Amino acid sequence: MSKRATIAVESNELKKLKDANSLLDSNYNGFKVLEDGIELDTIPIPKTPTEIRQFYNEYVKKRKPCRFSERVDSFDWDLLKPENIKNLLHNTTLQIEKKTDGGFGSGSKRLAMDFYDFLDSLAAGNYDLYLTTQYAEHEVIDKCPKNQNTDEGSEEEIEGEEEDDDEEEETGVYAFPDNASDVSSTDSINFNDLHDDFEEMEEEDDGFEDLSYLVKELYQPPLDTLISSIPEQLPFLKLIPQQINLWIGAAKEQEDNQAFLKDFDPDDKKLGLGRNVPGGGSSSGLHHDHADNIYIPIKGHKRFTLFAPSDVSKMYTVGDVDELYDTGIINYKRNEKSPQWNKLRRDGAIETLYAEHRLEDPNISEEERKIMENILNDDNANQKDLSSSENVNHLDPPSFSTIPPTVVHLDKVVDEVTRKNIEKVSRKKWPEFFNAHRITVDLKPGEMLYLPTGWFHEVTSFGFREPSEDSSDIHVAVNYWLMPPTGDSIESMYSDNYWQTYFQSVSNALKEARRGAH
Repeated sequence: MSKRATIAVESNELKKLKDANSLLDSNYNGFKVLEDGIELDTIPIPKTPTEIRQFYNEYVKKRKPCRFSERVDSFDWDLLKPENIKNLLHNTTLQIEKKTDGGFGSGSKRLAMDFYDFLDSLAAGNYDLYLTTQYAEHEVIDKCPKNQNTDEGSEEEIEGEEEDDDEEEETGVYAFPDNASDVSSTDSINFNDLHDDFEEMEEEDDGFEDLSYLVKELYQPPLDTLISSIPEQLPFLKLIPQQINLWIGAAKEQEDNQAFLKDFDPDDKKLGLGRNVPGGGSSSGLHHDHADNIYIPIKGHKRFTLFAPSDVSKMYTVGDVDELYDTGIINYKRNEKSPQWNKLRRDGAIETLYAEHRLEDPNISEEERKIMENILNDDNANQKDLSSSENVNHLDPPSFSTIPPTVVHLDKVVDEVTRKNIEKVSRKKWPEFFNAHRITVDLKPGEMLYLPTGWFHEVTSFGFREPSEDSSDIHVAVNYWLMPPTGDSIESMYSDNYWQTYFQSVSNALKEARRGAH
C-alpha cells in the first residue's frame, strides 16, 4: 500500500472513531469540564427543604460533582478512626485487596484476613493491603498456613500445604478466586454480584422471606455491625442506596519514591510503570463507578482527579464502550475484554434482572412480555457465544482505564528528561487523553464529596500522622453508592418503581435486623 493510501485509510479510521465518539458524547447532557483549572464548587450541607431542592436541581439533576464544606452529622464518623475502630466494629474475616504492580484496583486475587489482623498489619507498616468492597458470594478456595504473611510469592507457597482447618479459620489468610475481575473493582460496584432480590421475594407467599443478606449487601462488612447507628439514607439526598462501604489502607504522606521510574519501558503496555503514582501516596487507578457516590474521609486525605463522562472516549477503558446514558451510566460490549458484562439501564439496574422482575407481573401486557423475553433470549445467546472464550483470569474491570497513574500525574515526575520521554510515548499511545480536561480536589476529613455516576476518577490516598498520635499512616473513609435518578424532579426521582420496590425489601430487612439487635 502506498504512503498516500495508508494516510487515507488512517484518516478514514480516525474519522470513524471521532464520529463514534461524538455519538457517545451526544447522549450525555450533564455537566462537562471544558477547561483545566476549574475548581469544584464547595457548598454547605443542604438542610432546609429549599436548600435540598436547590442542591438536587443544581448538582444531582445536572450530574455535577461538588465538595461539601462539612460532614453530615447523622453519625459520629470519628468513631471510625484507627484508634477507635476495634472498640466499634466486630472482628470478622474480610476480603482484602493486595497491592499489585505498585497500586490497587487490579483483577488479581483478593486475600482473606481477620479484620483485627488486617488493622494490626497496617499499624505495623504494611502499605500493601487495602480494605474495599466485600462480595459475599465468592468462596475461599485456597488457604495459607497460620501466620502466613502476604508478601509476594505467598500464593505459590499455598500449594501442597496442609494445616488444621479450625486453626486456619481462626487466624489464617486466604486467597480468593482467580477470576477476580468479577470481584475486584476499587471504588466500584460489581453488578455481576447483585442478587435477584425480586425473584427471591416472590418465593414466599407473603412476598417476604429471610432477606438478611440484603442488610450485608447494603452495609458492606464490617459496617454491618453499625446498622442501627449509620443511616441507610442521608437526609439531604434520598436516592436509593446500593452499598455503604468502608475503605482502609495505609500510605506515607511525605514519601515520594520515584525509583520505579527507572523501569520505564516504551514497549510495555503500562510503560513499565505499573500502578505506581509519582508524588507519594497510593493510587486506585483511573476508573469510573456505576452509581452516584457520597465520599466521606475520616482519616488521612484523598486527591481526586476527575474527568466528566463525556470524556469516556478519551479514557481508553479496558472494556469497549457501547453506550453512554444521559445519567452517566456507561455500558460496555460483552466480548473477550468484558465477557461477563451485564447491560445496565439508565438508572443502573441490570437489564436482565429488570426483565425477570417484570415477567413476574401477572398483569404485564403481551407487548411488554415479548420485549422482556427478547432481552433474556438475547442475553442467553451472548453468554453462549462467549462460553468458549479463553481464560479471562486477572482481567481488570472494564470500567478501568489502561492509562497508568503516572501518566495521569506527569507533573509529579521530578526528572525532566524522564517526564518528557514518558509524555512523548504516552501521546502516541493515548493521544485523546491529552485533550481531556480535569478537575482536581484534595478531600480532607471534615469534608465530603458528591460524585455522580460515570465520572472518571483517579484517587490517590495519603495517610497523615498527627503530632499527638502514635498510629501509623492509616487512611480511612466511608462511602455511599446511590442509584442515579431518571425522573423529572426530586418528588419523582425514578421513572418507574423498580428501585423503590427493591428498597422496600431492604427497609423491611433492616427493620427486622434492627429489632433483633435491641
